[in-house]
Amino acid sequence: MKLGILGYVIFAVFCFCIAIYRHFPGDTGSNYIQHEILKLNSNLKIDMEGIKPAFPPGIKASTLFINYAGIPLIFLEKFKLGFDLFSVFSDAEKYLFRAIAKDGTLSGSLTLPGKKEGQIFLESEFKALLFDRLDLGKYLYDLQLSGILSGEIVAKLDKQKLKTSQGNIHIAKALFEQGSLNFGGDEISFSSVDVMFSTDAYTLTIENCRMRGKQLDLESSGEIKIAQLFENSRLNLDASIELHPRFFMEAGNLIPAEMAKGNSDGTTLYLTIGGTLQNPKIKMLQEKK
Repeated sequence: MKLGILGYVIFAVFCFCIAIYRHFPGDTGSNYIQHEILKLNSNLKIDMEGIKPAFPPGIKASTLFINYAGIPLIFLEKFKLGFDLFSVFSDAEKYLFRAIAKDGTLSGSLTLPGKKEGQIFLESEFKALLFDRLDLGKYLYDLQLSGILSGEIVAKLDKQKLKTSQGNIHIAKALFEQGSLNFGGDEISFSSVDVMFSTDAYTLTIENCRMRGKQLDLESSGEIKIAQLFENSRLNLDASIELHPRFFMEAGNLIPAEMAKGNSDGTTLYLTIGGTLQNPKIKMLQEKK
């Protein structure tokens, strides 16, 4: 008799779990998540579809779309966010996430301070994320960027605001396609782009940016003072650009004659970049600072 009752209980719990799974309020969950994300950063928007509960306790979504300040960043599939059961024995709550984007993956962890006030820690790693014609035109003329992204980012948030972050990213087969900016052809490609950066609440520090390509090589460093309107963020960057013979061959008459001097061996330009993202002020130097 007792076994029969136990069987009914198990059956009832199983039916209850199936009902929750099938009728899980995905739209409500998506709206709640978006509301919490906006508290962290008003420019960050995340749209999730096909939200369902998952085990260990958490949620999964069939698609997740990330947009920052009007720029579509990445489209993810099979996103899963779950509670790390090992964190039961600690004061902090830890959640693990993982997603697929074509042949690439995005994974990491989010650690919350639990009942006590404290910093939120975010760790993320991405491998071979393929993106095609990422629209940067709102801030960088009419540029579109394509490539294969890998790297890692670690961030700390305090009182729902970004406190610090640091990371490094690598983009293979990077391609910048140009619209209204027609300098040196319709597109510029790089075999590799490597960026090391760090941030605090108001400043993005480019510690080192190296871009290697057949047309040109570029190195830059400096700071970007982040404004409430991202396009008004102020630039304080130094850059050097080595133009290779192929650049001059493809650019033709589109570049000034003084830049073409010595182009058989390539030409190196030293620049300072001020102004804002929307309206940069570029000054050419005679030699490296």
